Amino acid sequence: PPGALNLPLLVTDPATGQMTHNPEFVIVARAVLDPSTQLIVGCASGQRSMMAIANFGDYGYICTNVSSGFSGQRDFAGNIVQPGWCHLDLPIEEGDGGDKGWAALRRR
Repeated sequence: PPGALNLPLLVTDPATGQMTHNPEFVIVARAVLDPSTQLIVGCASGQRSMMAIANFGDYGYICTNVSSGFSGQRDFAGNIVQPGWCHLDLPIEEGDGGDKGWAALRRR
């Protein structure tokens, strides 16, 4: 979504290739987001964003989850049961996020 910050809760561990908790998530979030800011938190399906909200809540942030995520919720057969952001003709930006992307946010 336009204006969204990319703060990945999980990152790929270079040693194993597996997804692991991002140790910089809270550090960077606290550096770039005022705790009085109300956040709308999303991910692809809505699951990681729920985990992120738990982390944010520990620091006093008020958050709302995009429960269907960007790509929507799917059943076991892969059918979309709740459309996501990209299915609802909502605005989308592409690219690395520029000053709102993870690399730039880490430098702050």
